[in-house]
Amino acid sequence: NSGGYQKVTFGIGTKLQVIP
Repeated sequence: NSGGYQKVTFGIGTKLQVIP
């Protein structure tokens, strides 16, 4: 999954993590 965004789920909600 290089180059793009990874959807990270955690307690409160979700965030997008940038993948180099």
